[in-house]
Amino acid sequence: MYETVGEFLHRRRRARGWSQHRLARELNTLTGRPTLTRHEVSRWERSRRLPGPFWRGGLAALLGVPEDELRSASAAARRRRARTGPG
Repeated sequence: MYETVGEFLHRRRRARGWSQHRLARELNTLTGRPTLTRHEVSRWERSRRLPGPFWRGGLAALLGVPEDELRSASAAARRRRARTGPG
């Protein structure tokens, strides 16, 4: 079983000692888009939503991981969702 994007993001964010709010703020600064909130980060971490390619690029840069790892973790979340259903 592979780690889902939510598990991956939560683990990496906590390893940096960042709150969800800080991760959202850092992503907004990096991307120049002031629209991301900590609520969206929470949705990603709970796999309610998956970060799209734009946000995955920013997350990879901020967390110092290859974007392929985030893509694989998103695929794992989709597979888990297909098996267990939403929520």
